[in-house]
Amino acid sequence: MSFSAELLTRNYDRTTTLTSLVELHSRLALTDDGDAVLRELNTLVAFLSTIDLPARKEEDNTESPEAMQLRNEEKQSLSIYKVLSACYILCLRGLPRAKTFDSANTLVGDYLVPAAEAKKPKNATSRINANPTLVLLIDLYAAFPAQVSNLNNAVVSALYRLWKHDPDMANNQKVVFLLATAVGNANALDIPDKLLAKLVKYTKVQLADTANSTPMLRDVLRVAGHLATFQMHGHYTGLIARLAKGKKAASLEEVHTQQAAHQAAVLATYLPCFVAGMVHREKDIRTTAVGVLATVMFELVPTDASRDARAGTRSFAWEYIVDLYITGSAHPRLRTSAVELFIQHTQLAIIQDPQYLSANTVPVLIELLFRKVIVPLANWKVFQHWRAAVRFLLSNNANDCGEITLAGGLNQLVRTYFGTDLLDADPETPAEPSAPQCLLLLDVIAVYLEKLGASAVVSTCKFVALLDRLILDASAAVRAKALLVLVQYNAIEGYNGVNLLCQGFFAKVKESGDSAPYAALALATIVRMTPVRYLRRELLLQIMSYCTLSLKQKAGAQLVRACCCWTVLAGLMIVPNSDLVQLNTSQFLIFWKGLLTHNFNPHSLVGESDTPQDVQRAVATNMALRNHGLVALLAFVSHVAASPEVLRQVGFILAKALTYVNSVEASFQEPLITATLLEDPSDPRKLALYHKKLLVQCYLLIAGHVERHEMNSNLMIFAVKNFAATSYFNAPEIDVKPKAKPQPSHEVLLLETTDGLCHGLSSKYAGESGLAWYAELELLAVQPVPCDTANDPMCFVLAATPPPLVTELVDLSIGLFQVSFPSMSLKIQLLLVETLRAFLFQNEASPRLEVVHLNTALAIHGLAKGMRAGTRVDTEVAHFLMETVKNLQMLQPDTVRCNAETLALLVAGAAGNAADVTQHIATITNDIVSHADPLVRSRNVLALACIYQHTAVGFVDIYAVVAQLAVDTHPVLNHWALRALVVLLESHHDNLSLCTPVLELMVRILTDDRYGYDMESISYSNMRVAHPSVTVVARVVKVLVSSLGPGVRTLGGARTMLRDVLTALSLGIGAGATDDYEAVSADILLLLQELVLYDPLLLYGQLAFFVSLIDFQILKNLKVTTNAAMVTSSAMDIFVGVSSPTLFRLAIACYTELVKIHGCAVISESMRDVLWIAMDLQPCVELTALIKLWVESDKDNLGWFTKLVALYGIPRVKLLHGFNEKLLKKLNASTNAHSSGGDASTKIDLGDEEVEGIVGEEADDSVSNNEPVGWAMRVTLVEIIRDLLAHSRANAGLLHVFSLRIQDLVRVSFVSSSSNILPLQLAGIQLLGMVLEVFGNTVDPLYPSTSILEQQQAQIISAIIPCFGTGSSIDLVIRGVEISSKFLNLPRIRFSAKQRVLKSMVTLLDEFSSKEYVLFPQLKTVSELQKKAVKLTLLDCWALMKLAADDENDESEEEDIALVLDAHMGVLVPMWILSLREYSIAKYSDAGTAVEVEIYQNYWIDFIDVLSSIFQQDQAVLLQLLGSDVTSFFFAVFSGCIESCIRNKNTERVLKCLGNLCHNNSAVGFVFDDEVFVEVVDLFDRLVLVGSPREKMLLTNLVYSIFDNYVRDHTPETGELEMNENIDKLFELLRVDMLLIVSLLPFLREEARTETKAVSATELALLRNSFQILVAMIAKFPSVVKVDLYSCLLYVFAVVYEHNNPEVISLVLPHLKQVIADVSTLEVDLVTPFYEVVRPKLSFNDDSSLLSYIIILTNSDVLVAEQDMAEVVHFLMQNLTSPEPAPLGVQSAKTLLQFSAKKRGSGPLAAQLLVPALVRLMKTSTEPYHRLVVELMVVFAKSLADSKNSYAVVIPVVLHCAVHDTLHRYIKEQLLELVTHSPEAFKFVISSILPASQRQMAEALLKATGASENGTSVPDQDSRGHIQLKSFGS
Repeated sequence: MSFSAELLTRNYDRTTTLTSLVELHSRLALTDDGDAVLRELNTLVAFLSTIDLPARKEEDNTESPEAMQLRNEEKQSLSIYKVLSACYILCLRGLPRAKTFDSANTLVGDYLVPAAEAKKPKNATSRINANPTLVLLIDLYAAFPAQVSNLNNAVVSALYRLWKHDPDMANNQKVVFLLATAVGNANALDIPDKLLAKLVKYTKVQLADTANSTPMLRDVLRVAGHLATFQMHGHYTGLIARLAKGKKAASLEEVHTQQAAHQAAVLATYLPCFVAGMVHREKDIRTTAVGVLATVMFELVPTDASRDARAGTRSFAWEYIVDLYITGSAHPRLRTSAVELFIQHTQLAIIQDPQYLSANTVPVLIELLFRKVIVPLANWKVFQHWRAAVRFLLSNNANDCGEITLAGGLNQLVRTYFGTDLLDADPETPAEPSAPQCLLLLDVIAVYLEKLGASAVVSTCKFVALLDRLILDASAAVRAKALLVLVQYNAIEGYNGVNLLCQGFFAKVKESGDSAPYAALALATIVRMTPVRYLRRELLLQIMSYCTLSLKQKAGAQLVRACCCWTVLAGLMIVPNSDLVQLNTSQFLIFWKGLLTHNFNPHSLVGESDTPQDVQRAVATNMALRNHGLVALLAFVSHVAASPEVLRQVGFILAKALTYVNSVEASFQEPLITATLLEDPSDPRKLALYHKKLLVQCYLLIAGHVERHEMNSNLMIFAVKNFAATSYFNAPEIDVKPKAKPQPSHEVLLLETTDGLCHGLSSKYAGESGLAWYAELELLAVQPVPCDTANDPMCFVLAATPPPLVTELVDLSIGLFQVSFPSMSLKIQLLLVETLRAFLFQNEASPRLEVVHLNTALAIHGLAKGMRAGTRVDTEVAHFLMETVKNLQMLQPDTVRCNAETLALLVAGAAGNAADVTQHIATITNDIVSHADPLVRSRNVLALACIYQHTAVGFVDIYAVVAQLAVDTHPVLNHWALRALVVLLESHHDNLSLCTPVLELMVRILTDDRYGYDMESISYSNMRVAHPSVTVVARVVKVLVSSLGPGVRTLGGARTMLRDVLTALSLGIGAGATDDYEAVSADILLLLQELVLYDPLLLYGQLAFFVSLIDFQILKNLKVTTNAAMVTSSAMDIFVGVSSPTLFRLAIACYTELVKIHGCAVISESMRDVLWIAMDLQPCVELTALIKLWVESDKDNLGWFTKLVALYGIPRVKLLHGFNEKLLKKLNASTNAHSSGGDASTKIDLGDEEVEGIVGEEADDSVSNNEPVGWAMRVTLVEIIRDLLAHSRANAGLLHVFSLRIQDLVRVSFVSSSSNILPLQLAGIQLLGMVLEVFGNTVDPLYPSTSILEQQQAQIISAIIPCFGTGSSIDLVIRGVEISSKFLNLPRIRFSAKQRVLKSMVTLLDEFSSKEYVLFPQLKTVSELQKKAVKLTLLDCWALMKLAADDENDESEEEDIALVLDAHMGVLVPMWILSLREYSIAKYSDAGTAVEVEIYQNYWIDFIDVLSSIFQQDQAVLLQLLGSDVTSFFFAVFSGCIESCIRNKNTERVLKCLGNLCHNNSAVGFVFDDEVFVEVVDLFDRLVLVGSPREKMLLTNLVYSIFDNYVRDHTPETGELEMNENIDKLFELLRVDMLLIVSLLPFLREEARTETKAVSATELALLRNSFQILVAMIAKFPSVVKVDLYSCLLYVFAVVYEHNNPEVISLVLPHLKQVIADVSTLEVDLVTPFYEVVRPKLSFNDDSSLLSYIIILTNSDVLVAEQDMAEVVHFLMQNLTSPEPAPLGVQSAKTLLQFSAKKRGSGPLAAQLLVPALVRLMKTSTEPYHRLVVELMVVFAKSLADSKNSYAVVIPVVLHCAVHDTLHRYIKEQLLELVTHSPEAFKFVISSILPASQRQMAEALLKATGASENGTSVPDQDSRGHIQLKSFGS
């Protein structure tokens, strides 16, 4: 349906118009009819720009004024205008550029100028509404700045008149916004001087006007900024123009002088205004002022004639900002704004010059901060500000500088301030920087380490020495920070030197010198922060022994040592999975009792005559020692699993310690709490307060472990006063005066009175900081307390970063109140509540009163949460608490939410049933009606929603109240009602029925200006800044969709509203502040991720738009940028608005979901390059996941590898060139007129030369220009290449591509593994391993006898060898050994090529066997676990080599390796056995740990495999080494194998190994133990049912090995198997084999007799093996058992015949012969019944039946009926007379004739029928069959005992066939065989039986010479291809 403005204007409705415009917006990208759409849009603009006026005459009025006013108000909707503008811009993008100017000109001429002139006829019926035009022009300026630049004069003039002279537009924010945009777009000729002067003057007036709303003031600041830039550039342009024309002689220096004076005047004019904005209470004003001033200072015209003219302006800017910061000491907001200004200005400079930061960090920035700020203004807030600024700049721009440049900068920094060169060998004189300097420098070093890894530090020893020096610094803050950096560096280095560090600090602790306490803290910190697998247990035992021994010495001289020991013990107690503490628990309790439970007598140390000062020092010393002991106790309670008895003793110790500290407190003249103001950490009051803080922490920890403990009342009173007493934590110099009633604020509390004093505000309270990049700084500005390691030196030991002592006391006190309050008596509870109320509602003024309200709100909120979790509080107490909460102040935004949730929790906890909840709901509803305070009403409506959330009661009533208040136009009430709606939707389980009303409400709020920022009431507009509606609307929609899930598809008509709201929010509609836009964008991106899964069709029409929205969020937030301009729907491009790292990650995650559903085609070509740029600029987990998903979804693309390798080697400059160019152009466009930033492209040029330059063989002179991309990106690229390589196994095309680029693969691996960055080294070596796995067995196509990797072996070795360097990480050594194993086992690689790697393996093996570690010194200091990991990996390498050598067929290349293996077998075999023993001990004993077992998991199966292979070859080797432990060893191995099979891990290999081992009774004798056998058989049964075919095959072999080994061991040399108690277990093994047969042939079961199942080739192989094993097992049983077993087996055979599967029958036949032959030896006749059963199933039309008959007849004495025998003979004769007689028939006839000679069973009958049949065949057949008859008759004659009679029959038949000349030779040979077999019989027949003719023929044949009578050769016997088969009768 086409868009029609006429239909919309006929019955105008906002909702309908919004829907139509959204549909048009989705179609505009697909339509070409832009002109027609533009005409319709202009018609709609004309309609919306008209406001109807009532006629002057009453008779002309056709409608009432009220109706006309309603119609006019309906047309006034800013949201409609913005959607219309978005369509307008899309339409113009597809039209010629001239059309844009024409449209803009029309808008200005027809609407803007007339509205500004305010001229209308006397009888006019309408006037112009300029708001639609303003919105359209705003977007036109944003989208087409160059095309509309000619209208700047008219637009600025009209806007100025509207702003100043039109009262209706004076407060219109859009006027000022467009004015700022137009001024920013204007050049020097666009604004006349007179108009400019008016603008400047009026702008100053507006800046000074305090009545302006926040949105208006923000845009006025933008106008001022653009005017300042315009004045400076305009003046400079005029000077240059006059200089060029030569009208006035002037030099360039004079021009610069005049320009400098002019710029100074301009800055003097505007700077006060900007500074005033920077201290404004509203964050949006402050950030705008900062952004505007940063841009103004950046746009200063350089007035220095030096080479780098810009350097002067930047230096001036930095100096000014620092001075501004210094002068802002009285206002914390100004200081924070100055820091933000510094960052923004520096960011602009970095955009212009990416190397700017690296060139100015040390010589300019650090020196400037040290000279003016850090040292002169040394306090925590200053340091926090600038540390955050420096870290922010370095973290977000380090990737621009490059790793080489950054490493050089770090070296310069350290050399300048510490006198240590990390790159050069010659040290310099150490410097002594101050503590603040050290802290800032250490922060900078930490950022460098984070970005660069180990490559930041070349000289490790010097860097560690520097940190070691700083750790012993006098400043606690410096020591703490240096410790953090050291731990960070150790983690980066893979904890290689951590044990050496621990040894060094331990040595200093034992010296007990001045540095011992610092060394103890460092030792405890490193032990706690290092993973336990990297710590040497032996070293930990030494430390523990030293500490426990030292604590036993109680002499005063050992006080320092005792403190050090307690510190170190605290660190040891936090080591996870350590038994060191558990074993010494009782001893520690004795130490703690001796230290903490006794009162201290100071005179015992100082004597009775010493001064009070001496006594005080003694008390302080003892209190310090107690504190150290209490820290260790706290670490023990929090990290060691203690028994209830131990915790009871801990409670006793704490009670005694509290008693003592209370007595010490009583001795002080001042309250103990005043010690928070003391700076001396050794003051006894501060030490006592710290002691009390530790006691509270301990009580909090044991409260959850002990059922009930007696809480000291004094401690509880102490806690309540800490957070609620108004007299605490007040600055003594503050003169408290009565003040006016406080006003609510939407910002975080600003309560700082003196530096570091915050009136005891809990750190649990923190405001919302937003998502923008400056959020952290804004939060820091108003942060009442800094969390810093310097606040508590023991923070590292306690694993927490604490706030100052004041705040921590308050936090702990609140926690203690929440935990202990429910366990107290009702009387005490009521007393505490009354105490709180007395503090809260006292009449005396106190600066802490607001803080007390906040702390109390937090305390009661936590208590209410505990009630909801199960801790009950009396109903009366709950009501008192509710009344208290209702009377709390709500001056902060979070207090409304906190108090509302507290009320709901109290109601839920106190109400006994639903009726009580309903009564509370009614009470709160009445409060809403009766109160006029919007904050009270807001709290109550949110409380109602929370009540439903926690009780699920009263939804209908609560929803009615919430829905009614949500449409209230009061900003505060509207905001909180919408938030209450969010809570309801999150809690309600069925929201489908609510979708339509809720979405209608959202559309109403979005399209009604009364819910936005453009309000006539300035106060309402300001309140809307603090309480926006659009952010909550976005959250409502997201929660609604999330709750519906896939039910979104069933919404029907509501889906249209959902689409409209989503599109409107995506266009930025309703967002009037930066935080609004960021919050809405975040929810939209989260919502899109869900809609992609739930309802993709909803987004289908708008998919391109939403993808462009995601692209915009990625571009906008890819790099930290600042732009004071707000985001508009038409300006979605780079460098727009304020960047947000959070939005960047959300956009990337959204792209990931899109790719999952729509594939990688959803990523545009331009964005694909942007994603690679982002990988370098802003790597994150989400981006890595997206890149990998993108590659995986398109992994069959053959071009991926080329691109990835090119990206790996591309210089950073080339990668970022396009992006930096575009960013710079957009920067210029935002500050210079007529500039456009859209021409630059982010396209990456990946030429082939990049592939050639991976290693950088041909580097340019400039190192920075050839520096590769960041290591994080390279790691990701290598991982993707590895994944692609793994996928190539299933993709022949991709594998072919990789095979052609093996050189590049190996080169990437080599470059990565030879890096000095550990993650990149590991990635490179793992890629090499994958290369060896994929191509290890591939032959070279040109040289088939060699491997395709032969030519790359040099680089492969070069990549492996660095892994074994002296300073290599243990993890890298392990990976190197693994890859070496793969390389050494490669086939078709010359041994000489493997020798270098093999030598490393031999050397490493010798190191472990000798334990000297000369060539691998790092193994001396690593932990036992690490050393064991290396050792196991090495042994696994040798094991795999041994297995490969045993399996290798090519002996020529393996002989040398075999020699090496044989030379080391004497060392390897014992080590393999010992490793398996250690594995069993670690796994099955209490001494082992999970980490240790995990190390063995990857290797034990290889050890068993190689040992089983050796055992199979030569059992004596293992048996001799094991000696008497052989049974125990095999039992442990067998147990591990069985467990592995149970866990379904390595099942196939385990079964194979067990099969090799189970050839010795020592290896399997224990299997027949009752408990073991049950488990084993259960496992076998499971494997039979669920195992793979290969596993089943191995299982049957294993079962037979166990069976056979037992039978051999229990069978005498002469005799049968002994009948003992284990015979039933042999039956079980037999059953397992039979179970497999039944699982393959289900019809064997009675219940599945009729089931038919096709048998595959694999199953046939399993059946063949299983039947073979089954028959073999039965044959080994005693005869008494065989009868039953054979009966069952014959029954199985009978069932097989019943189902008549030829394949199965043919498989059974060989075993049937064996069974019948064995059964025939038994006394019981089993064959005859079997024959009677199967006889009906046998037919004479297949070979199986024939074979079955032959087997039964020839292997038993069964008597067959003559008719059956006749049928057998008939089928045989048919087979023999076929055109090609089957070998089966021939062989069957032979077997039957041979058996008939035995005269057993049916043999005579067979001969009686078969011989005549053969004679008849001879008479009736031709020559080909005569030869066959002769052969069979001769066989028959030779088999009979009575030769004369048989010869009498056979010889005539043979001679009868001699009529054929071709058979003469053959007949002669047969006659000779008869002669040889029985000469007498032959002579008798010739002489007595044969007639003369046959006698003569016989003589002639016997005398023949080998040729026929006609001279032709007699055919040889073998001339016919006769196949000899095995005789069934043999």
